[in-house]
Amino acid sequence: KYGMSMSTVSSTSTSTSSTNNDPLRYLEDANGDDQNGNGNEGNDDDNNNYSDQSCDDIFALTEEGSDERCLFSKTCNSNQGLQFNFVFCNAFNLSTNTWMLILSPLTTTWLILLFRMLGSTAEDFFSPSLEMFSIKLGLPPRFAGVTLLALGNGAADVSATINAIVQNPANGYQMSLGALTGAGMFVGTVVAGIVIVIADGVKCRGALVRDVLMFILTLGVVFKYFEGGVIGTGAVHCFLWMYFAFVLVVLVADIYHRKVVLPRMRRIEESMMALQDVDESGDHNVGA
Repeated sequence: KYGMSMSTVSSTSTSTSSTNNDPLRYLEDANGDDQNGNGNEGNDDDNNNYSDQSCDDIFALTEEGSDERCLFSKTCNSNQGLQFNFVFCNAFNLSTNTWMLILSPLTTTWLILLFRMLGSTAEDFFSPSLEMFSIKLGLPPRFAGVTLLALGNGAADVSATINAIVQNPANGYQMSLGALTGAGMFVGTVVAGIVIVIADGVKCRGALVRDVLMFILTLGVVFKYFEGGVIGTGAVHCFLWMYFAFVLVVLVADIYHRKVVLPRMRRIEESMMALQDVDESGDHNVGA
């Protein structure tokens, strides 16, 4: 027994001394233990974080009422999360569908209020300012519409497009393109139709046809670039030059309308009034 104990102590001391005499082996063992521990911790962090996922996939990647769905709603879209993430966390022991029923009237009312505020701001502040700038600068109404008004209306679209792409780099471009094309269709159909109806008809058939043809041409060019799958510097320059060309065409057309068409129409009206006066005087002489 004493011999076995001495051999055990001897072997233990030998292994300890060999470990101490071999620093590389000691460091490798320590690093291996540290890597194993950190690796497990990293895996836990990856499993508990959905920052690389899009918030649109919350119903596809998580189960109803699970803790993963709650965590997903807080960490998706690069840890930005959803606005009302408590809806997916069973707050106050209420399910997601119950929270949606409760919040639907509030969010709908808030959406209508935002639209009303946007409309009142444009009506009370933006449109009068645009009219004042146009009068002070001597800009034709149509030219002011395709420059100042277009820039004012497009500012919101630019910010919304950038925000959609930044929040969801993978699929945000789909929403941004849908918003841009939807806004173009809405303005070209609903808004233009309402304006024509309220104005009891618009006497600008040539200008309207010109704008519609330019819009169709622009859509064709954009579709051609998108079909290629790559939007480079050349495409951006092409879009900008097309806009500047459209503004130049509108400016030339407005100058021509003011310098040539309007004086011609005044002369025609004056000649018609003169003929009417001659006819009235002739009828008066005949009656006398």
